[in-house]
Amino acid sequence: MKKFDLERLKGKKVVVNCKTEEQAQAFINWVASLGKEKPYNNRWLEHQEDTCCYLNSDLTCQYLPKEWFRKYRYEIISFKEALLKEDKKQNKKDKKISKLNKENKEIKEKLTNANQAVKVLVNTGEKLNKYIETLEKQLEQLEQQDKAIARKDEQFLWLTKSLSR
Repeated sequence: MKKFDLERLKGKKVVVNCKTEEQAQAFINWVASLGKEKPYNNRWLEHQEDTCCYLNSDLTCQYLPKEWFRKYRYEIISFKEALLKEDKKQNKKDKKISKLNKENKEIKEKLTNANQAVKVLVNTGEKLNKYIETLEKQLEQLEQQDKAIARKDEQFLWLTKSLSR
């Protein structure tokens, strides 16, 4: 669970701008974990990315649009700014882990593609070897036929010489 800077937020003129419904829900869950308030509708669908969360001094929440808080000169901070430093560090670690997982997945995909390419090359190499063997056998047969023709030519020449004498 994300943790926020209670001292900075509680009862002060500081509100947290939750630009996503997930951020608004994370904030309300944190407030609920303080024991005062049960999770309820964070009104994100009404105000969407303009939803701001105000933490009253009695640890209850108000969810209003950013414009209302601007009008009354509240300091509006981002969700990330409201997080405790440890949670920010954890957030950075989570992002690094996510990035490493993505890179790992890309490397696995590249390895899979490389393995498939190697298999194709090996299969192609085996086919080429068989083709070369077939060509060598055909060449050997042609050489034998050539020798047979050469012997017949010699016999024919011998016969022609013998008859002409």
